[in-house]
Amino acid sequence: MLGPLDVVRALSASDDVFFYTLGDRFWTQRDRYGPEPIQQLAHAYGLGVRTGIALPGEAAGRIDSPSVRARLHARDPTTFPEGGWYPGDNVELAFGQGGTVITPLQLATAYATFANGGTRFQPRLATAATTPAGKQLAAFPAKTAAHVSLPPQVRDPLLAGFVGAVQQPGGTAAATFAGFPFDRLPVAGKTGTASVIGQEPTAWFACFAPVPAPRYAIAVTIDQAGFGASAAAPVARALLQYLLGHPIAP
Repeated sequence: MLGPLDVVRALSASDDVFFYTLGDRFWTQRDRYGPEPIQQLAHAYGLGVRTGIALPGEAAGRIDSPSVRARLHARDPTTFPEGGWYPGDNVELAFGQGGTVITPLQLATAYATFANGGTRFQPRLATAATTPAGKQLAAFPAKTAAHVSLPPQVRDPLLAGFVGAVQQPGGTAAATFAGFPFDRLPVAGKTGTASVIGQEPTAWFACFAPVPAPRYAIAVTIDQAGFGASAAAPVARALLQYLLGHPIAP
């Protein structure tokens, strides 16, 4: 794209250079912001952290950072031959590449946290267990894992960017969602494409709906499927289309 961009347009159009610049500035101004501000906020949203869902073998993933890089190198220098951290690493970090590893559940949890205004809940497999007759045997209440500060001056432009990515001309998922009934189910989301050396990219798409009072959060990843807009976003659209006709009870 040509000309200056704000964060709204950068999110909706998925402008890499905007986020490259942020990553570089956070690194060159680390005396002001600290050594790992991006990583700290990512962890607050639950990225690189086990969600605590009641399933065995959940992976924690990781958010790449100078400290993580050094620790992995010290533990296994053959697998992780580079133990240093450079400006280019912070640039890659800022748009989700490099050594960052997250799970679809972590991403869905992060988007749900943003959607509801900053409360990160521990994911549950069920809200209750009942007999076939409907008698409740056990309840599984929601558990708050963390809170993220999201004042309106921070949340509103980010939300506008996520809405633009799906609903407005030039948004990376706008073509995929063309003709979707946004009047019945307003959607906000973001496409993603994770590069893997020697393989086709992994396609990502995450979203939440309805925008004014979110009830659904979805994260789709398809290994070696190409771009998020062309591979992962159509799956999310199909799920949302189904939910329009089969809404989940509160």
